[in-house]
Amino acid sequence: MKVLGIGAFGRVRLAKLKHSVNGIKADNGFFALKCISKQSLKENGLDSHILNEKAIMSGLDHPFINRFYCDMEDDKYLYFLLEALPGGELCKRLREEQQFPEPWGKFYSASVLFAFCHMHAKKIAYRDLKPENLVMDSIGYVKVVDFGLAKVRLLKCVMLPNHFPPNCATLHFIGD
Repeated sequence: MKVLGIGAFGRVRLAKLKHSVNGIKADNGFFALKCISKQSLKENGLDSHILNEKAIMSGLDHPFINRFYCDMEDDKYLYFLLEALPGGELCKRLREEQQFPEPWGKFYSASVLFAFCHMHAKKIAYRDLKPENLVMDSIGYVKVVDFGLAKVRLLKCVMLPNHFPPNCATLHFIGD
């Protein structure tokens, strides 16, 4: 299987199902399979982080957010079956182009804004926005990926006159 990306605790590989899994038909094409080392999670005390990531991703269904289908596991790994995004990272495309035309920038920005509106409506604070976490599908739509640092937030942002707290992503959220 082709490696699509490498993270701190595993790899994301391009996968094709041999048989149906959790109602997902094998003839649905290619998927991304996030393979997470249980040993690495345990050594770093991040078991709860991955459960949080799964809970958040499984509750999101939006055209500009990487789709989570299901999770699986064996003795060594946890697996997340995700939507394959063959267009690659936005940062790679930016390096190739050196500069995006203004309409492209507006399009990508609007896509991310719509994804964030959906997350915020569900009280989710996405705390890892960077070009590497914006990945394109086969027709060039950008999607937000990697919810390892995301949190469900219930706190309100405290606004003072002429002061915006540095961790306040919107007027409704405040980070740790």
